[in-house]
Amino acid sequence: MQINRRRRGFALTLISVALAEAFLAPEIAPAQSESAAPDSAAITSVVQGFADALQKGDAAAAMERLASDALIIESGSQQTRAEYEQKHLHEDMAMLKVLPMTRSDLLIKQEGSAAWATSLYRINGTFEGREINSQGAELMVLTKTAAGWKIRAIHWSNHAIKPKQP
Repeated sequence: MQINRRRRGFALTLISVALAEAFLAPEIAPAQSESAAPDSAAITSVVQGFADALQKGDAAAAMERLASDALIIESGSQQTRAEYEQKHLHEDMAMLKVLPMTRSDLLIKQEGSAAWATSLYRINGTFEGREINSQGAELMVLTKTAAGWKIRAIHWSNHAIKPKQP
């Protein structure tokens, strides 16, 4: 029980640091461009590889990029890696196989063996008889391990885009 609390605390601390760095104090720590992050190519490969695996429906490739203690935060709830693999992973893959998703460029920041990647995305189309037109933000926190960069936490938030009224 204590180990899980420490891991969650670590992931939430990384997220807090990332958010503070990215949004609260830009004048204190200048923004690092994607190319300025020392390991930006490797970090991009992990983040893009995760997204590609979801879109292709390759659960094994998606899960390979997640650390064993990864947390997925979405819509006000939190899932462990195991919970995500058992429940939401397959829903995400099914939706992304049929709905087009466009993403902004990744913004990558790195401090030693910790990194975070942010992007915006749009999803538009029909899934299981439901019209979906949403815009969202993604934050991934990664750490460098002996096996390379691993995703430790993902936070997705989105909202519906309402049609403009005449």
